Amino acid sequence: MNIFETIGNAAVRIESIHSQFLADALRKSVSEGGAPSLFEGVWKLVAPACWETPSDPEISTEDKLDGNRQIDIVIVSREPARRVVGIEVKTRDGSAEEDQLERYKVGLKEKYDSFSLAMAYLTPFNRKCAGKVAESLKTVRFFEKFQSGFELSKHVSWLEVAKIPWDGNSLWEQHRAYVRDVMATKEVLRPPSPKRNRPLAAFFGEKPVQTLIRFLEEEDIEVGEPGEDIHIDLDQFRDDPSSFASRLCCALGVIVECGDGVSRGSNRKDKFESYHRFRNSPFAEVHDSLFRLAKKNEYVWVGGKKDYALRIAHKNHSGHGVSLIRSVGWDGLRITGTR
Repeated sequence: MNIFETIGNAAVRIESIHSQFLADALRKSVSEGGAPSLFEGVWKLVAPACWETPSDPEISTEDKLDGNRQIDIVIVSREPARRVVGIEVKTRDGSAEEDQLERYKVGLKEKYDSFSLAMAYLTPFNRKCAGKVAESLKTVRFFEKFQSGFELSKHVSWLEVAKIPWDGNSLWEQHRAYVRDVMATKEVLRPPSPKRNRPLAAFFGEKPVQTLIRFLEEEDIEVGEPGEDIHIDLDQFRDDPSSFASRLCCALGVIVECGDGVSRGSNRKDKFESYHRFRNSPFAEVHDSLFRLAKKNEYVWVGGKKDYALRIAHKNHSGHGVSLIRSVGWDGLRITGTR
């Protein structure tokens, strides 16, 4: 059992938990009798290469800036030089906000006006770790836009942090495993094959897919250009997940029941075991509604390992069918733009 997976299943917003845990681990690392390797390793990742490791760093969380804004972690160095590193933490790509780093930079400069400032963006993947699919990540795009105007900034992957060996806290090993197996699993980075670049409408027809698109637009979900992935942040519907679940399944049901090419005579079995991860989450009603959609229709099934995909039997794709929607953790869904 991993305590961070348990917390992830129970908490609505988990980014503050991971940033607080990292800050607490950093404090322990630099405390009297602590093992400094963790702080030194993180400092090398987040600070400019020419900045020496501070002798007595001050580490704070939810540092209040102007306009009630709060940046996740701030490290203040007074010796050997007056320097500040602001760290904004994301545990999933869907929570990235455009221009957020710029706003935090302005706030930090005002609050720490006598200090040299650097910033770090700590997310599941940076360009180096994401590889070929980096361009599809909002965190990569938003950071590189920010970095073009502020050179003293670094994009750090949680995978890089997880590589730091540290024996100062027994929970650290659990957190490293959580990063590798849940937060930054490679499953969410599978690039589309060049030969599989057809939009959803190419499989099911324009009218059923447009019904789904109109529903998403009415829910203020960013649809983007044709062929782009559609990301659904379930936290947007945390006040009434049951109502959203019902409307989502109605929109998907149009494709299931009326979509072109669907092989409705097929009988498929679910190939998924990690239901508990989603049924114990704050958005259980949404996931259960999708699971029931598969149970209701014999030609629809749930497949996957840690995350799942709702798949439909298709006349032109008899083997694996066609993925309609998939989970991205328990708090996100994705409709792949091309496949």
